[in-house]
Amino acid sequence: MRKISYEDVMAFLDNKQGACNIKPSAIADDSDEIMRKINLIDEFSNLIQNIKNMIKMIKAYCSKRYTKIPKQTLMSVCFALFYVFCPVDLIPDTMPIIGYVDDVAVVEFVLKSTNKDIEDYIEWEKTQ
Repeated sequence: MRKISYEDVMAFLDNKQGACNIKPSAIADDSDEIMRKINLIDEFSNLIQNIKNMIKMIKAYCSKRYTKIPKQTLMSVCFALFYVFCPVDLIPDTMPIIGYVDDVAVVEFVLKSTNKDIEDYIEWEKTQ
């Protein structure tokens, strides 16, 4: 399992072309750590369910079971999950409660912009 390093974060942030160097498989591999982190804030149960759906969608994509994800959605969802997992945040997660504000804001923004694609995935998943 490949862990996302500080260098990966810096390379992503420094990338001037906007292309995502973070592999969806790395996000899928780190999903347990992402879930551990978001479960610390259970008052956001709807948000947590949405993040779980995002993780399942990435895992289905990586296993080639579900590949109908537009590239922009794939990159956005990977970025949001990466941001939740990443130790380098705008507001450090070590600050109780307030440390998760930036994580929540990033995920909510991505959810709004990819909502239709995530709903399509959920509908597909129901048929499996």
